[in-house]
Amino acid sequence: MSDLAAQLWELAEEAAELNQCELVDMEHRREGRQWIVRVFIDRAPSVEPPQDAPVNADGRKLTGVTLDECAEVSRMLAGLLDVKDLIPHAYQLEVSSPGIERPLKKRTDYERFAGQLAELRFYRPLDLEDGPRRKLRGVLAGLEGDAVLIREGDRCIRAPLDLIAKARLAFDD
Repeated sequence: MSDLAAQLWELAEEAAELNQCELVDMEHRREGRQWIVRVFIDRAPSVEPPQDAPVNADGRKLTGVTLDECAEVSRMLAGLLDVKDLIPHAYQLEVSSPGIERPLKKRTDYERFAGQLAELRFYRPLDLEDGPRRKLRGVLAGLEGDAVLIREGDRCIRAPLDLIAKARLAFDD
């Protein structure tokens, strides 16, 4: 991560945490002729969802952020970016939810979202009894040491964290 990316992450994380949210991901990139700072936030795990929050098919309350929370983090982050003046060019700031197929970036994500469907992609094939696999889709079962546990059918597979290139929650059609 470059110095600029690290500084942007720190400011975005501060703005999110001050609003009882967590920073999930962030990107700073050029799209066409325009620079974009895109920030993805979610409700902090320690914060209970509102009483009137909708529930999913399992009866669990949906815990995503609201449009108002995204707007407040955006306002706060815009102010911090203006004061720090880190970005040497014009840019557009976007703050949003990571969506239903939220990326899993931190160790704690695998425990927090245990019981939910996820998709893991690996840097190199994971050796399994039925042959090497570059991708797994199954139900998260938490962590065991330095490995993610994922249930695929009737078996539980250990996927080393350092082998995971990309992980996200998966939407079950």
